[in-house]
Amino acid sequence: MKKAFIDLKSPGSGTLYLFEDGRYAGPTGFTLGEDFSSVQFEKSLPELDEAWLGLPVSMLDFRLLEFPFSEMDKIRQALPYELEGIVLKNIADISFDAVPAGGQAEMETVLAVYAEKAILKKMIEAFKSAGAEPAAITSIEVSHIFSGGGKEGKDIAEALLGQALAEEDQRVEAARKMLEEERKPLFDLRRGELAYMKEKEEIGRSIKTAFILAGLVLAALCLNAVIGIYYLNKQAGAIETRIRQSLEKDFPTQKIRNSSAGLIMLKAEVQAMKRKKAGMGGFSALDALKKLSGQKVKGVVLREISMDEDNITVKGEAPSIGDVSSFKTAMQSRFARADIIETRASGNTTLFTMRFLPQ
Repeated sequence: MKKAFIDLKSPGSGTLYLFEDGRYAGPTGFTLGEDFSSVQFEKSLPELDEAWLGLPVSMLDFRLLEFPFSEMDKIRQALPYELEGIVLKNIADISFDAVPAGGQAEMETVLAVYAEKAILKKMIEAFKSAGAEPAAITSIEVSHIFSGGGKEGKDIAEALLGQALAEEDQRVEAARKMLEEERKPLFDLRRGELAYMKEKEEIGRSIKTAFILAGLVLAALCLNAVIGIYYLNKQAGAIETRIRQSLEKDFPTQKIRNSSAGLIMLKAEVQAMKRKKAGMGGFSALDALKKLSGQKVKGVVLREISMDEDNITVKGEAPSIGDVSSFKTAMQSRFARADIIETRASGNTTLFTMRFLPQ
């Protein structure tokens, strides 16, 4: 397997480190055009199974932020709300990620890392044209700063200003370790519209429920902030407890420490649901259900239907595999595509999973 780490040492030039089956196979220098839209390698590249791009610290911006929860998925969802107003550029014009940087008491400190989205797009297309599209965008220098253990506050700021990997063998080893041992970048700026592979998620909660919970959290916060009477404070505390319990039921894998944490999580969740709902604008869910409910294959029973922005997935049962095939044939005239994903016998019936592509 051939992997490469594209080490951009300055905005205009760098070195590609090639690894074959975990062993270093040598360097290849390259230069980037002034507008980052073209790249020239010193020699032709082999076909790569995977490539990462490492940016120099000079092309990145950083902010130290605190959150009342430690789950990185939720922190990444909440980042745009925290960065808005403290960065010079519009949030829509930057790509960002976060790195855990310790914390105290109930607050988690993270290092927010971000860069201009337009520049990243140009570099991605340039390296893609050269046969080395980066699956991740990270940084050798920042990874090296955190490699010795957790960094906090002042230590991080000083390291970002002064620490660098000057020796080539240090950079090669850092790249090899990230690609072959850790296999996951410390941070990755290929997110959102720049994502290497678009991950599909199911819509698990309704927007209506999220808005109701958000309203309850805001009510509890207002009671605590404005009214200082003992009785109402006591009632507000009881409401907050019920809200936290409700949130913990909807988010069973998360620890809800207080109402403030719940509010931030709900804002991020609502925003994510809005994006998912907008992504389904290309087809009508009701129309899809009508097409499925109108099937006439005898003995076929649909047990579960789920939809996302691209596909409709159906689980059900039929008397035989032949009936499953007949159901697929019947659906081919109603959808752009119909595929049988899985079939298995269960007693006297055949369980199946099928996927349809809306027209």
